[in-house]
Amino acid sequence: MCILSRTSSFCKDALRGALPVRRHYLARFEGRWLYSIARIKPGVTLGQAQAQMTAIASRLEAAYPDFNKNWTISVEPLRDSMIREVRASMLVLLGSVGLLLAVACANVANLLLARFNLRRREMAIRGALGAGRTRVIRQLLTESVVLSLVGGGLGMLLTRWAVTGPESRFNEPPHGCE
Repeated sequence: MCILSRTSSFCKDALRGALPVRRHYLARFEGRWLYSIARIKPGVTLGQAQAQMTAIASRLEAAYPDFNKNWTISVEPLRDSMIREVRASMLVLLGSVGLLLAVACANVANLLLARFNLRRREMAIRGALGAGRTRVIRQLLTESVVLSLVGGGLGMLLTRWAVTGPESRFNEPPHGCE
């Protein structure tokens, strides 16, 4: 059984109504092919829900010993159930993306330092003409902020296009969901 948080949205049409079950499915998989998704009542902890489901499983085992012998019901959050197999891969991907971001930031900082070395003569002339040290630092800081805002804006536009663009296949809702 999987547990939804109070704020999670899930396809209501998938939860509405009963699923048609054919007898040959039950015979083939011995009735152990169906997973449940439920929402815990506010104020009920995961441990309390697990205790109730364990009690239900023991009553089912007493009522149907041939079918439910040594079977139990486990309660876990839906997110944990969905990402169990890919969690390690996602953490490795997150680490590599973070490393890539750090390398990109170091490259941009290196480019800004190289640019400053090229502009050292310009800064010396500005200082000789009477520009104060704070004025020169303010100009360099303004140029850096504008550069970062333009780069961040272009990155956000590229991300939006990649996610919701015409070639994107991720923006279609599941069948039956609106």
